[in-house]
Amino acid sequence: MPDIGTTLDPLSGDVILALVASLGLSTIAGLRSAAVLFAVGLAFDIRIGGQPLLPLHGNFQVLGSPLVLTVLGILMVAEFLVDKFPGLDHVNDIIATVVRPIVGATILAGTTNALSNQSVWAAAIVGAILAFSTHAVKAGTRAVSTATTGGVANPILSIGEDILTVGSAVLLI
Repeated sequence: MPDIGTTLDPLSGDVILALVASLGLSTIAGLRSAAVLFAVGLAFDIRIGGQPLLPLHGNFQVLGSPLVLTVLGILMVAEFLVDKFPGLDHVNDIIATVVRPIVGATILAGTTNALSNQSVWAAAIVGAILAFSTHAVKAGTRAVSTATTGGVANPILSIGEDILTVGSAVLLI
C-alpha cells in the first residue's frame, strides 16, 4: 500500500478518508479509550488484498499483536463495566483524564495518514486535544447527570456512549 499522504495526491479520496478516519478514531477515544485502541489493533490485523484494513506506522504495529489485543480486550471489558456504576464512573473519568488523551495521541500519530506522515508530534498533539475534548464533554455531562438524577441516568448515558463508540469505530475503520 502506498504511504498515504506522501506518495499520493494530498487531495485524493484515499488520503482524505485516511485522515478523517484517524481524526475520528482519536476523537472517540475520549469516550472509551481501550475499545478504540482495541479496534485500531484489530483493524491492523485484518488484511484485504494482503494490506491491513488500517495501516499503522512501524512501532505502532505492536497494537495488533495477540498479547496487546488480549490486554486491550480485558481493559475494554473493564472500562465498559466500571462505567455503568455511579461513583465508579467518576473514578474512571479521573483516571481517564490522563489516559484518553494519550490514546488519542497514539491513534492519530500511529495510523498512516497525511498528518502523521508529515509530523508524528503534530499528529500526537492534535489527537490528544481531540480525545481530551471529547472526554471533557463526557465527564462534564456525567457530572451534571449525577447531580440532577442522583446517578440514576448514568448507566443509560454509558450505554449510549458504548453504542456511539462501537458504531463510530466500525464506520470510521
